[in-house]
Amino acid sequence: MRILKKQKKITIATPGKLRLKGGIRGPIEIPYMEDISNIGRMVMAGYKVIEHLADGTTVPLDVHNYNQENGNNDMKVQLQIVKSPNELRNTKKTENTSVVKSGGNKIVPTIDVYTKKE
Repeated sequence: MRILKKQKKITIATPGKLRLKGGIRGPIEIPYMEDISNIGRMVMAGYKVIEHLADGTTVPLDVHNYNQENGNNDMKVQLQIVKSPNELRNTKKTENTSVVKSGGNKIVPTIDVYTKKE
């Protein structure tokens, strides 16, 4: 049984010999998948490691964020599937007072939620 390790898509901007990568020369400009544990070793050794997120943005990694989900991946959205225009007419907007914590200790409101009229 193979155990899957958590990985991130990264590039390494550090020029010169990269001893933790077997002595190959950097920078590594093509994004590749790397284990979080190896990313931690590289960051602690002073390598400039950059994470590539799914939306195309990049995040420089450091000792504080290399093992965390970066970007707005922690925001949850609640949706209701409406099958026909008649069902849409039978829905009402409900007041949404819930909030979701988004990276950087910033509180943002969630989207409005629609429920069936009773």
